Amino acid sequence: MRILLVDDQDYIRRGLRALLSEAPEIEICGEAVDGHEAVAKVRELLPDVVIMDISLPRLDGLEATRQIRNHFPRVRVVTVSQYDIPDVMKESFRAGALAHVPKVLVWNSLLQALRTLPDPSGLSDLLSTSAPDPLHAYEPKSNLTQQLREAEALFHSTFEQTAVAIGHIADDGNWLRVNQKLCDISGYTHDELLHLRFQALVHPADLPDDLLHHKRVVAGQLDHYTQEGRLLAKDRRVIPARITVDAVRDPHRHLQYCVCVIEDNTARQQLLAQARRDSQALAAHLELITSQLNLPAARFTRDFRYHWANQTYADLVQKPLDQIIGSRISDILGSELFESLQLNFHQVPRGQTVSYRATIPFDGSGRRSLTATYAPIFSESGAPDGWVSLVQVARVQNASNSPN
Repeated sequence: MRILLVDDQDYIRRGLRALLSEAPEIEICGEAVDGHEAVAKVRELLPDVVIMDISLPRLDGLEATRQIRNHFPRVRVVTVSQYDIPDVMKESFRAGALAHVPKVLVWNSLLQALRTLPDPSGLSDLLSTSAPDPLHAYEPKSNLTQQLREAEALFHSTFEQTAVAIGHIADDGNWLRVNQKLCDISGYTHDELLHLRFQALVHPADLPDDLLHHKRVVAGQLDHYTQEGRLLAKDRRVIPARITVDAVRDPHRHLQYCVCVIEDNTARQQLLAQARRDSQALAAHLELITSQLNLPAARFTRDFRYHWANQTYADLVQKPLDQIIGSRISDILGSELFESLQLNFHQVPRGQTVSYRATIPFDGSGRRSLTATYAPIFSESGAPDGWVSLVQVARVQNASNSPN
């Protein structure tokens, strides 16, 4: 079953992907962020099923569903919405959807709805006058009252037990709802936060940007943003944080509230600071060891610049250290030597350790025998982030010294 996901919220699409990836019979063939793009993607990809959010920019999900069902009758549409009310479900079915799942029930009901969709070959029979009412193509077994109770319980559990701070913010900036994690981070009680505006938690230096973002959200010009910022706790502690805000709107694009997710970056900042200290200590140790061995050594970035070099290396290339650090390799070694070594330089950023021996030119002063080893350095994410170079150089026919 090839599925097209349509939702203007990136985190919703990511969540749907994660959920549907558990079903081996399902393939996500594409994504769209508004109704116009959804219709275009259906024309291009011809999916089996479209999972369609109702509240979309440019062209709403109901109209997009009508157009898809009119022009591509074999494509089945399942609508999803934050509105768990019968009228929304009826409007979805009238537009041509074969199933409707409220977002609060997605995790429990979406796969069931997909697996009970009628086969495309039988759609014309299903929608004929003698066929069952399409409103009954998918109906939850429990009654509406029970659904609402289950949805509220699920929402409350997710809202409170998540590892990040979450709050709902009104268009005037007041907190409407907060979880315990936000109370723990900020130092305010639940009741105290509900009597504050979000501005009270923002560091004064970050407040102008936050107010501008919020103004654009309220005006309908912005639906999502993420930024690195700082919170100001009740005891005036400054807390580094990653802040993500998503607007929740009604079908007419009027703002209902904003969902604000706050991740405490204190531990991450401490790890980065420790990593910087470790890097400085490693550079000092490497300097000591390589100088004792009289071994030229340098560290390079992915964009072929010097990140660090020891004094032995600086003596070899006959350049001061402060001129080397930050410079391009070609500017220090010269274009002729850089071009002769370029193939080896390009291998190591891919994560490969490179060792070789070569006779090389050096800035028009003759040729030298070079033995070099390049070892990749990896970032916290595991991606290659540069390399360390250890070299030995020998004279060839009275040539003067040269680097790697």
